[in-house]
Amino acid sequence: MLWLMRYPFCVVIFLFVLGCAINPVTGEKEFVLVSEERELEMGAHYFGPIVQSFDGVYPDEKANQYIQSLGEKIASISHRPGLRYEFKIVNSPIVNAFALPGGKICVTRGLLSHMDREDQLVAVLGHELGHVTARHQVRAMSRQMLIGTLFNLGAIAMEVGQVQNRDAFLTLGAIGLQAGLAKYSRDQESQADELGMQYLMKLHHDPHGAIEVFEVFQKLQQSEPSTIDLLFSSHPQSKDRIANMKVLISTTYALELQGKHFPSSSTLFQQMKARIKKWKPYYEAHDEGVKAGSEGLWNTALEKFKYAVQGRPEEAVFQTHLAYAYSKKHDEASAVEHFQKAMALYPQFFKPKYFMGMMMYEYKKPQEAIRYLLQADEIIPGIPLLRLVLGESFEQTGNIQRAIDYYVYVYQNDSKGRAGKVAAQHLYRLGYFGNK
Repeated sequence: MLWLMRYPFCVVIFLFVLGCAINPVTGEKEFVLVSEERELEMGAHYFGPIVQSFDGVYPDEKANQYIQSLGEKIASISHRPGLRYEFKIVNSPIVNAFALPGGKICVTRGLLSHMDREDQLVAVLGHELGHVTARHQVRAMSRQMLIGTLFNLGAIAMEVGQVQNRDAFLTLGAIGLQAGLAKYSRDQESQADELGMQYLMKLHHDPHGAIEVFEVFQKLQQSEPSTIDLLFSSHPQSKDRIANMKVLISTTYALELQGKHFPSSSTLFQQMKARIKKWKPYYEAHDEGVKAGSEGLWNTALEKFKYAVQGRPEEAVFQTHLAYAYSKKHDEASAVEHFQKAMALYPQFFKPKYFMGMMMYEYKKPQEAIRYLLQADEIIPGIPLLRLVLGESFEQTGNIQRAIDYYVYVYQNDSKGRAGKVAAQHLYRLGYFGNK
């Protein structure tokens, strides 16, 4: 393999030949350096942290079962029916849907709240499936791998890989990756639109559902530009997508649609929408509380969260943010009570464990801080700030070696960040560098 080092052009040819694969949608050869096995591994690896960055799974078991069943139905007639697909509703007010490599697909409660018909949901899920079946993420990663470094293929980190190192979702109201989760070219977005339309037609759903979704985006862009601008930064504008869909309906599918009557939304969709409508006032109050908290208006935030919890006490996000508001008001007992409730309701929810651990650290209770931060670190491993505080907590208990282990990790993984710089100071103070 040393000859590759001497002839860079040959490296490109070698990798191109090595990385050629058949695209499941087009049937054509394309340059791909990520195997399907690796694609599945990456999707599974990043799915949990990304769901957590959107405040976890929306706590409506029947709705999630319905989304999974509907998604599997669409996937069964797609170009890659053999993948083990997973569909979830994530608990974010952001209007969005996204797909990870290998068939991990999410839609936000914010987007669902704007839908009136099942055809719209099928169009959205079909679009995200289109990204997966056409291997858009994999093709983007392959280009990055070729451009970035030709001899370090195992070190590739796709865009969403940085989620565990971001501070965004560690603060109240931050939604993590939001709409910037996966950047696709406009051509890929258009192809996903067309695939979504194709899958929608195969299942005998009204193709106008796709147009209606884009019309929702248009209205939101006018009324809530900050909410939707990030989504459009990598997507074709809705007016262009609407025009493209209308062309498809009037040409490609014109004969198929003549005299056709489409069934109304399923009972399961209507039941889900009824529950969303029933709980809407409490989620609106919660989201207002998040906004107030982000502005430092903790009295207002506290009242909003109290109202949300009274209306839906089984919602772990409500309990978590109410607890956090109590902690900002220095009411430790009430904060602990509601953090504990959140953890009981949703054991795999990162936020209450993280916030509880950080609160205990601030209150000079290192053993309790360690207890909860270790649990949080199991859910999303490797966050530098979390591990820095773990190191400081272990040092406070006298476990210097364990503290050094965490400081070394933070220094190595965040050397230019704030946490990494603090970790370096601790290591100098403890004589670690002098012993090397």
